Amino acid sequence: MVQRAIAPDIAVMPSLPTPANTPLALPADFPKDIPQPRASQLFVVQQERLVTWRTTQAFTEVANFYQQQLQTAPWQILASENGDRHITLLAKSEQWLLLVAIGAKSANQTEVSLSYMAISAPLPAIVAPPALLSTDPLAKYVNDLNQLAVLQIPSDLDLSAPVLRREYVRWLVRTNNRLHHKRPSRQVRLANPQTDQATFSDVPSDDPDFAEIQGLANAGFLGRSEQFRPDQPLTREAMIHLKIPFDLGQFPPPATLADVQSSWQFQDSAQISNFALRAIAADAKLGENSNIRRSFGFITLLQPQSHPSRQEALASLWYFGTGIEGVSVEQFLQAQNQNNAK
Repeated sequence: MVQRAIAPDIAVMPSLPTPANTPLALPADFPKDIPQPRASQLFVVQQERLVTWRTTQAFTEVANFYQQQLQTAPWQILASENGDRHITLLAKSEQWLLLVAIGAKSANQTEVSLSYMAISAPLPAIVAPPALLSTDPLAKYVNDLNQLAVLQIPSDLDLSAPVLRREYVRWLVRTNNRLHHKRPSRQVRLANPQTDQATFSDVPSDDPDFAEIQGLANAGFLGRSEQFRPDQPLTREAMIHLKIPFDLGQFPPPATLADVQSSWQFQDSAQISNFALRAIAADAKLGENSNIRRSFGFITLLQPQSHPSRQEALASLWYFGTGIEGVSVEQFLQAQNQNNAK
């Protein structure tokens, strides 16, 4: 995927704080030869050389502009991916590698994200190095979560396979409780197989994941249906539905299909189940900390009933919190290493 060329830096860095009513400014090192969208306003400025604009120009105008600009010296397009409402371009100059993601937000609003990095040596004239194009933005999240040492993910587990419902609940509870180990009020109390009655007929007290699944049921995070279906694959919408209360510290407010369409403009919003509308609408308000963005990248189709891979599910657990306050696994590990060094 073209997005994976330099996407790891896009995904893991929080937005720079901006005082209220203060216009955003480009980073001091923003290269002058990188084309900027016309009739646009800066929307997000992040660390690690990522900026996002919103423009009133139509998507096709913006896409044509960048396709033309990046085929003019000093730029050369290395690869591209095209869709009806999005386009991604990977380009290079002698000094810079540039990833441009353009998406239609509405008929009169287009979003342009540019991520750039310096290159120390000339790249091949026609194609980008295979290692660059194959860089997996999800690997960072999986590696960090493995270092928590609480998930116990087998080394031979196929991370590209769909995540099972039992797996996600187990990982969700264990990661949450580890990141909030100093905040008992944000931890899920594990069920006791000796004293807690099983809610689900297919998750008895001797089930290996009874403590986590029943713990969520006791806390009111799972419905009171007869079965939990622990060995069935999780859906995308169910994953967000489970995760969002842990980010907000409460259930999100009710939302309608119109709310989701307004915040996301997914082409398949009408396919989202009613139970998941409030979670998906709330996830949009997390901004760059959105679980959907972190797990699935820049998308215009949610495919709510499709099954996330184990990697995508783990990516959703890399950060717990809102768009303003929260903790990432990376921050937790850094603090832990600093404490160990004292």
